Amino acid sequence: MDLNLLGVFVEIVRANSLSAAARRLGVTRSRVSQQLQQLEREIDAQLIFRTARTLELSDAGRTLYDCAERIAEDIAVTCASIDSIGKTLVGRMRVRVPTGFRKTLIEAVLLDFTALHPGIQLTVKFDNHPQDLVDAGIDVALRITSSPPLDYVARQVCSITWGLYASRDYMADHSAIRVPGDLQKHAVVAAADGLRSIPIIMTSKDRGEEEQCLHLEPVLQSSDYPFLIQAVSKGMGIGLFPAYIGSLPGADSLEHLLPAYEVKGQPDALYIVSRPNRYASSPITRLIEYLRDEISGRLAGLPY
Repeated sequence: MDLNLLGVFVEIVRANSLSAAARRLGVTRSRVSQQLQQLEREIDAQLIFRTARTLELSDAGRTLYDCAERIAEDIAVTCASIDSIGKTLVGRMRVRVPTGFRKTLIEAVLLDFTALHPGIQLTVKFDNHPQDLVDAGIDVALRITSSPPLDYVARQVCSITWGLYASRDYMADHSAIRVPGDLQKHAVVAAADGLRSIPIIMTSKDRGEEEQCLHLEPVLQSSDYPFLIQAVSKGMGIGLFPAYIGSLPGADSLEHLLPAYEVKGQPDALYIVSRPNRYASSPITRLIEYLRDEISGRLAGLPY
C-alpha cells in the first residue's frame, strides 16, 4: 500500500474537506480527489461518502483511518528528527509582493525572515502584474483578491478590511460626512487603475440597513500607498485604503470616516500563492509558514 496515499487520506479526514486538505498539502483539489480514488481502488472499498456539505467515513474508512493516523504520526516524527540532523535552511527563492505593500509591515516581515535564515538568498519583486508564476520564476507571491487563482495553491492569510480616511484640516474645510450619501460631494484618492469613477459599497455595522452603492470621482490614483497617504494628508481628498496602511508613516494622523459602516466591493482577503508541489523545498515551506503567521499576527495589532 502506498504510504503517501494514506497520508492524503488522513489529511482529508482531518480537514473534512477535499479543498481544505488540498490547501494543507499544497496541491490542487483535483489531485487530492484522484489520490483518494486511487487508494479506494487499492483497498477495493469506498472509504468516504460525500454529501453536499461534509464528508462521512464508511466502516472501512473508519477502520483504515485509525490505523493510518498512527502511521502518519510516526512517520512525521521520524522525518522531523531526520530533517533536523546537521541541516540548515539554504536555497534561493523569488517572492512577488504587490506594490501597495511597499513600506508596510510586509517589508519588515521579509527582512526578519532573511535575518533568521542567512543561508537563504531571497529576491523580492514589487509589482502588480499577475504573471504566471512558472514563467516569471516566482516561488511565492502575495495577492490581495476576492477570488484566489484556481491554478495555484492559495493559502488565505487573513481578511482585508477597508476604510475611508481624511486629514483633520480637510474635514475642517469641507462639509461634514455623517452618512454614506455625503461622500458624493467629495473627491477620492485611491489605488485604482485609471477608473473614471470608483464604486464603493457601504453597509451599516449595527442597524442592518440596505447596502448603499456609491460612485466617487477619483482626483488621484496610484498603486503606491505612501504617496497616497501624503496626498490625503495634504487635503487632496478622501482616501480609500485597506486597514494595513496603519503601519505606514503619516497614517496615524488621518481620521477614520464613517466607522459605523463597512466598506465593501474591494478585494477582501490576502493570500499566499505558490505553485502546486507536494514536495516543495524546505525553504519555500518555511517561508510560507512564516509569512502566514507573522503577517496575520502583525496586522491584527494595527489600529485601523
